[in-house]
Amino acid sequence: MEKLTITIDTNDPIPIDVFNKSLSALSHQYKTVTNESSELYISKLKEGSYIIELVSIAIAATLPVLSNANTVVQFVEYLRLAKNWLMGISGKPKSIQISQNDLKEYKELLAPAMVVNNYGSMNFYHSDQDSIKFEKREIESIAKAVDREIVVYEKPIVQISIPDHFNKVLFYWYQTRFDDENINLGNKGIIEAIDKDPKNVVFADDCSDTKKEMTTIHPDIKVDWQVIGYIVDVEVIKKGNEVKAYKILKNYMNDCIIN
Repeated sequence: MEKLTITIDTNDPIPIDVFNKSLSALSHQYKTVTNESSELYISKLKEGSYIIELVSIAIAATLPVLSNANTVVQFVEYLRLAKNWLMGISGKPKSIQISQNDLKEYKELLAPAMVVNNYGSMNFYHSDQDSIKFEKREIESIAKAVDREIVVYEKPIVQISIPDHFNKVLFYWYQTRFDDENINLGNKGIIEAIDKDPKNVVFADDCSDTKKEMTTIHPDIKVDWQVIGYIVDVEVIKKGNEVKAYKILKNYMNDCIIN
């Protein structure tokens, strides 16, 4: 039977509601990390500052989230990965998903060591080799980081609607392929004012002067037409708010940019 021991190094009293929330967060986080395969039970309360000994009992024949079969070791590693991320020591863990609720519970889990007046720490260990320690100053730093991350989660995503038409924007060819049987097949251009990625290009009229100006050498400009920066009026063809193609409506040849 696996054991997880928690110590809170302080002689200060801890409010019951803070302690209960910590144990509730611990229980839920443990089941989450172990993919609901195990849960914790208090097996012993020892003398000392605060020493809680818990046992892990399997409740389902499912595989844990992390690869190691030892669920307590996995949980200690989860605490370490999240700590290093929230303290800026390493990047956000890729091996586990950390939700907004996980962040709130992580903060609640460590709260008992934050309410002490003097120095305090909270330690979790399975053995001397598999342990992690949170000093009070680290917990305070983690709590602030959690609050910042939660703001990011809760901040609404504002999607800026892309207009349907743009006048006099700079256009460059990205690739061209013109043939009589497949008109406009493979033609792509870039208008950075709208989207930095190349998009398909069509012309309002394939027999227009605009298409001719933008696909042939201009008699007054002895430059390869593929490298000219064209000033155009364009209709943006979209799916939802995603740009799919540009329809060239008009070309201002006298305003073109020669590289």
